[in-house]
Amino acid sequence: MLDVIVGRAGSGKTHLCVEQITKELRHDPLGAPLYLLVPPESTFALEKLLLRQSGLGAITRAQVLGFQRLRWMILQKIGGLANPPLSDQSRRFLLTEIARQYREQLTIFREVVRHSGFLDQLGSLIEELMQKGLCKESLFCKSDVLDGVLAAKTRDLTLLFAAYQNELKRIKCEDSASSWRKAISNIKDAAFLEGAKIWIDGFWDFEDHEMDTITALLQKVEHMTITLRLAPDCSAFGGREIFASSIKAFQKLQDLAEGLGLELHVTYLSQEKHSSLHNPVLGREERRSSAKSLYRFRKAHDLAYLEDQ
Repeated sequence: MLDVIVGRAGSGKTHLCVEQITKELRHDPLGAPLYLLVPPESTFALEKLLLRQSGLGAITRAQVLGFQRLRWMILQKIGGLANPPLSDQSRRFLLTEIARQYREQLTIFREVVRHSGFLDQLGSLIEELMQKGLCKESLFCKSDVLDGVLAAKTRDLTLLFAAYQNELKRIKCEDSASSWRKAISNIKDAAFLEGAKIWIDGFWDFEDHEMDTITALLQKVEHMTITLRLAPDCSAFGGREIFASSIKAFQKLQDLAEGLGLELHVTYLSQEKHSSLHNPVLGREERRSSAKSLYRFRKAHDLAYLEDQ
């Protein structure tokens, strides 16, 4: 079963998740595992909150972690990776060297390949290709059915992508996207997730690998709860307001539940509990940007805008 908790900032979504986990812990401190998945920067604060709220001296049943930590837990249970993973920064260094070596063989990308912005986009594209499990042969076949500038771009991309894959083999490293695919494919065999309950909180939207992870988890765990920062009447926004990303995530979850044949239960937290209704400063700030509701940005709107980007 999939539960989705919907509410605006400050409406108590995180509090409700912690309350539900605390109830489980008090009922059976040694029961099936409980996982709270949050952005990495929130794990420590929520661990302290969970320990304080539970009133227990120590907790072994519940864990607070991010998607990446969950990935490594799954990989560790199946023996880890054959080769060490390549970090995002290392990928950029590797692509810089590849661009220097193969620049003269490129056509469309020959001049722009020296620019850092292009390398950033190339790194993101390669990561996406590897997450989808595509290989250089797939791109090469596509270039044969295209013509003009698009065909030339595809051939350049194929050359760079092939060089990147060859370099990974030479230095005996593995791209992080490959580790995501391996972890997701092994969730079904992860014994430590048997009977588990999972809460996911603090995300506006989900990356493709995160959504793939959620899909695999829903077919493995007993129950999952996901919170989304949305106004109860979010459909009225038409995807054009601050809640647009969360609206898209909500639609993804609806389609996912329907595709898996799962029961979807949606909880709308009452607006009466929303703190910004009683604080005109917070209400105004949330309409402009959620980041501005942070204390350190109350008097620095420009910094708040940059943080939100």
